[in-house]
Amino acid sequence: MPASLTDLVRRGGTVALTGAGVSTDSGIPDYRGDPARVRRPPIDYQEFVGDAGARRRYWARSHLGWRRITGAAPNAAHRVLEALEAQGLVGAVITQNVDGLHTAAGSQRVLELHGSLHRTVCLGCGERRSRLELHHRLAAANPRFDLTPREFAPDGDAVIPDAVAARFEVVDCLACGGILKPDVVFFGENVPRARADEALAKKHNCLACHQVDKKVIGPAYKDIARKYKGQKAAAQLEQKVKKGGGGVWGQIPMPPNAAVPDKDIHQLVEWILKL
Repeated sequence: MPASLTDLVRRGGTVALTGAGVSTDSGIPDYRGDPARVRRPPIDYQEFVGDAGARRRYWARSHLGWRRITGAAPNAAHRVLEALEAQGLVGAVITQNVDGLHTAAGSQRVLELHGSLHRTVCLGCGERRSRLELHHRLAAANPRFDLTPREFAPDGDAVIPDAVAARFEVVDCLACGGILKPDVVFFGENVPRARADEALAKKHNCLACHQVDKKVIGPAYKDIARKYKGQKAAAQLEQKVKKGGGGVWGQIPMPPNAAVPDKDIHQLVEWILKL
């Protein structure tokens, strides 16, 4: 871990920037993950707004994929950042993720740069409502649409055939009848100006969380790897760290989510502070 990065954490007020790699251990895939997975481009904003068929396909896949999002639990990366925040060392988390897992882990100062799948917004009147409410409305409108997808996309969608999605019934805004959209930034759409300005105001003291995920927390996992996976796993992890540490976390499978107890999360935090 570079000395300058260590000093940044120690003096407090650090801003952590996180991306998709932080949530992969929670079971949410990223766009750079399994090379065997078929790459499906995410929906574009103009396509969503201008094509009713595209919206239908999106909501069908998103409705089934919603279970995956709500079923995901924060992993050790989220919990370490929350622990660092609680100690006054991380002043805020700016995340590109839309899964809400930083908030679920207990972090209080989270800026969701790309929005959240846990909310919807009406493109007509601008009203924001709970995604859970929409989920119940969609379920009521599609009582027989209860599939078990075999694959999920990084944007939270289930992968299903277009012919199946074409049978899905979409619902509109309760207030004005307008088009409903998840309250996230689609491709081709801009981050709201006020949100972007808030993020830029913090950039002078920013810690990139892919460094925390792969290189900072990775070496500390040596002792925990030994505890849960044995000496061989710990030795493999140590060798990968010596070679540069990139991708360490994902290459040494660890117990998911809550299987890593809080005392071990605190051990990781203590390790960071002793560097």
